[in-house]
Amino acid sequence: MKEGRQRQAEHTQRLKQLGLRQVAVWVSDTEGWMITQASRGAKADRLDTAADYIAGLVNRSRQALVDSFMAGPGKMALFEIEKDDQRKALGVKLAVFRSMPVLITQIMTADTTFRDFIDAHPLLEQATTLSHYHWDTPGFRETCAALDLDPDSGRPRFRPPYEDLAEELLRGVAARFEHPLGLTTEIMLDALDLMRADLRPNPSLLNRARKHLPEIEPARLPHAEELTRLIGTDELLHISTEQHLANDGIGMQHAVIDFLPSRHGAGYSATIAGFFGEYASDGWVAEAYAGLHGIAVEPDTGDLADSAWLRVVRRRLADQGVIFMPKTKVGDYLETEGVYWIYKQGGTGKWRDARTPSWGERMIWRLKPPPLLVDRELSLRELARRGDAGGGA
Repeated sequence: MKEGRQRQAEHTQRLKQLGLRQVAVWVSDTEGWMITQASRGAKADRLDTAADYIAGLVNRSRQALVDSFMAGPGKMALFEIEKDDQRKALGVKLAVFRSMPVLITQIMTADTTFRDFIDAHPLLEQATTLSHYHWDTPGFRETCAALDLDPDSGRPRFRPPYEDLAEELLRGVAARFEHPLGLTTEIMLDALDLMRADLRPNPSLLNRARKHLPEIEPARLPHAEELTRLIGTDELLHISTEQHLANDGIGMQHAVIDFLPSRHGAGYSATIAGFFGEYASDGWVAEAYAGLHGIAVEPDTGDLADSAWLRVVRRRLADQGVIFMPKTKVGDYLETEGVYWIYKQGGTGKWRDARTPSWGERMIWRLKPPPLLVDRELSLRELARRGDAGGGA
């Protein structure tokens, strides 16, 4: 315990010698930063907001960049020098980029270079030249400690089935981290985001990874067999209710389904959204779409492969009794049963190019409908679904 206090005292003294100025964590009550410890020459009891501090700098650098840098929560280490009789400032923050830790710097004042600050504060060179690091890299953690930054601030959490795999991928990304990111790295980062326990998985990331996976050599991808399996299925989208309620920042997903003329209408295109209101773990909003029934056009295989949300919609609609008809059979259907339902429903709706029934057909249909084989199957499915629902009540 005594040795620990001594090391802490030595660490504090080193920070003071470096002229380091610390900015505290985001203060939720005031929605602003507070500078809680000043370097030599400043009033020890003065508490400034970060906005006040920046506003007090002369000859400020690109204000938009500075504002963006300061906007996020977290702690920042602030370095100062004197140049041309003016106070110059540079900040260092720990940010998270795609599950990876990144030490970022921002010069606050114009006519100042990194070299100006590094010459005055050698510690900065360690912070700006560190490369190929992940959350547990010793050099990264030592640098954060020297800057009085929490090395685990913003560290992602991963779902239990994927924790070990995710840690291996983090190390793999760190070993090849580059700018711009290579395709292999992008796929690894997409997979990491989909495994996280503190974020709701974004279906578009799975779509992108699935699209580009065939373009890379398996030998370049760590744990290629397991990643190929996960990306090739929808397993990574299956989450708990607690997870999707904990983070709702992805926004709605959309898919369009074309419904054919049937007993449920003359045909239309339905835009089906997900991940809003009260939704299930896969994004499905039963309250909004439980009433969709009928016969729909089977989506293209390529579209299904590219869109995780479209796959959810297709599965959910089939579960509630919708029949999906292959596009190769749509023409024959519109020539037969479809024409009857357009006549019966009193309009063509989306399928206005369907043929017009003859006078004789219309006369006969007033007395007796034509053979409706697809409609019979639809009715049987809907009856079975209602029976299942009643049995489970």
